[in-house]
Amino acid sequence: MITQITKLKNNFYTLVILAIMILGACLRTYKLDAPLADWHSWRQADTASVANEYIKHGIDLAHPKYLDLSSIPSGLDNPNGNRFVEFPIINALHAYLTLHYPYFSLVEWGRILAIVSSTFSILFIYLIMKQVSTPLAATVAALTYATLPYNLFYGRVILPEPHLVFFSLISLYAFLRYWDSGKLVYWITCFFFLTLAILLKPTALIILLPMALYGLTDIKKLGARFIPSLLLLLSLGPYYLWRQYVSHFPEGIPANSWLFNGNGIRFKGAWFRWLFGDRIARLILGYWGLVPFGFGLLGLGRAKKEFAVVGGMLLGSLAYMAIIATGNVQHDYYQIQIIPAIAMTLGVGVDYALSLKKSFLGKLSVSCFLIPVYLLALALGWYDIRGYFNINNPAIVQAGLKINSIAPPDALIVAPYQGDTAFLFQTNRRGWPIGGDIDKKIQLGASYYVTTTRDTEFNELKAKYTLVEETDQYSIIKLSK
Repeated sequence: MITQITKLKNNFYTLVILAIMILGACLRTYKLDAPLADWHSWRQADTASVANEYIKHGIDLAHPKYLDLSSIPSGLDNPNGNRFVEFPIINALHAYLTLHYPYFSLVEWGRILAIVSSTFSILFIYLIMKQVSTPLAATVAALTYATLPYNLFYGRVILPEPHLVFFSLISLYAFLRYWDSGKLVYWITCFFFLTLAILLKPTALIILLPMALYGLTDIKKLGARFIPSLLLLLSLGPYYLWRQYVSHFPEGIPANSWLFNGNGIRFKGAWFRWLFGDRIARLILGYWGLVPFGFGLLGLGRAKKEFAVVGGMLLGSLAYMAIIATGNVQHDYYQIQIIPAIAMTLGVGVDYALSLKKSFLGKLSVSCFLIPVYLLALALGWYDIRGYFNINNPAIVQAGLKINSIAPPDALIVAPYQGDTAFLFQTNRRGWPIGGDIDKKIQLGASYYVTTTRDTEFNELKAKYTLVEETDQYSIIKLSK
């Protein structure tokens, strides 16, 4: 009888997590086919254009390139358009899928890949939490990750972060299973996905904190597991080799030292205000999500394994925000990496709040309190996030379509947009996302100038070269007399 009840419970939770994953995947398809001109389209365009160049010239993991030929990212002239940031394995997969399954466009495939990673992250959050906490906490954590409005948008962006989170969660889950069972297959899985995560961004190393704390919950196994666990640090090897290799292409490495504390904001009042007040409280948790989050912090001491993993995730998130201080304040997409920790804490919080009441009526009253709180958090979060899906400047999309119809595929374009490459991406051509020094750009091969403004530079070029088209939204000049 007990075995049958256990099976029924397991089947029930299996159906629930499948439903949550389907819900999360469906929600992330919102505006799947929209042009890549929404929030943070600059960084998305840079990532997508690596795949785009692979499509045009062939996949070459050792020589990723993108559309921007300017010196803006690195401070050095970049005539070959080199782009050395994350190891381009996702970009290569993105290009492969677009080439061989053209039912979806380049932009759509990029978003679909992110949706797949984000959806399976839901599953691994559930599996991790189920191993260290209760099925209820695991379910709530998964549901939170699936439905937070912030995570809906950033769960379908063309950025490395959704895949980084996915690989990190797999490696953490595999480590937990390895520590408990000692099976080599889990160690290999952990090592493999940790290596991939670090190759995308070394900030994935924060996942080592919950791993280390989990190991301390069972000291008896430390003797047998310590050396193999220490060998996981060898996953840094491929990243080290990659950085050594890319150092030969400094023009393709964007300036990054400013990310750490370039403006001296770390631990200042503005740092706390932006990260804990604006980003976590308002943007991610919709203010009211702080209620179950607070319960989660209070309830973390109930079980050693739960405290180790969820507490380790929170400590890792704090370390990440402190180390990459300016980057986290400057860009809200940097917080993608801390969402699993927040979702897990909310799962613990709901479970802890319900455990405070032993009677059915008591649990019902807590549920009647927490459900409206969470719905209100979702509503307020969506109020702020909904604008992220909007096309901020439709004119660049229209201008890009026109350039595509008149310019040769290998034409180099000047598309001034204050250095933002989203406009250049719409043209589907390499070039410069900023004006100035037009004569030099012409010498380097620029043949078209496209703009959405009528500034002094445009008027001078209009008088000097051939005006191809001028509309209320955009203007195109062929840089020949």
